Amino acid sequence: MGTETKRRSSGSIGESWGAALAVVALSASLAGCSSSPETTIVDDSGDERTISWSDYPAHANTDAQSILSAPRPEHAENREQRIFTEIETVLSEEYGFDWMTEGEPGWFEQEGNGYGGESYLMTYNSVGRMSDGVPTGPGAWRDVLTQIDEVLTDYGLEGLELHHASSSRPDEEQWRDELFEKYGTTDPDEYWQWAATSSNNSEWVSVTLTDVAKDPSGDAADVRADVNLPGQSVSISYGVTTVPADVEDDYRQALESFEGLPKPEPTTSD
Repeated sequence: MGTETKRRSSGSIGESWGAALAVVALSASLAGCSSSPETTIVDDSGDERTISWSDYPAHANTDAQSILSAPRPEHAENREQRIFTEIETVLSEEYGFDWMTEGEPGWFEQEGNGYGGESYLMTYNSVGRMSDGVPTGPGAWRDVLTQIDEVLTDYGLEGLELHHASSSRPDEEQWRDELFEKYGTTDPDEYWQWAATSSNNSEWVSVTLTDVAKDPSGDAADVRADVNLPGQSVSISYGVTTVPADVEDDYRQALESFEGLPKPEPTTSD
């Protein structure tokens, strides 16, 4: 009902099972079996313990340790406001923008951990902040991203990565075709919209620059008008996945059982 792989370690017995691995047997679930993988640990004394990944306190797609560096829920919205204020101040001084709020903020408890169990984590998605214009001219959009990067760096975040420039696409030719279909050109400087994200796994800032005047078909202008969004704008949003302070100790304790273990692929879609 499952597959099993083995890995040997020459490490000595440590404080956690993860550091004391002599043999790791990972049993991944297949269709019709349990949705939760299990890892069996055998230490140098021959004692054996089987750990179910349904007890993993984070999520299969999240770096559990980075969560501990993320702002706690009681601090996240204040951090968001400080980031927004600094970005808006820099761009307004340079380009004379005014700003509006779009959407509603929200906190969401993660429904599962990707292995059929519960997660301790919560995710916050901010409002969107949107300018009433966007700079034009050669290199103007790159200048905007550089100015925003300087703010994000001060907050320990990484530089923005343009989505259309991502090198991680599984099918580059298909991706280029999709970009051409959307923008009608192969020149990114002629795209009517750029989207970029700064992410350190647990915290992220998204930036979108839009100028529908660069779309000769007129479709972009119609779509933006239909949803009552400006045709020219710089928009920013913030998000974070974190652990509430009142369960942080429980989270850390639960995480100890999984320290040093290779994390299986997720087996559920939550």
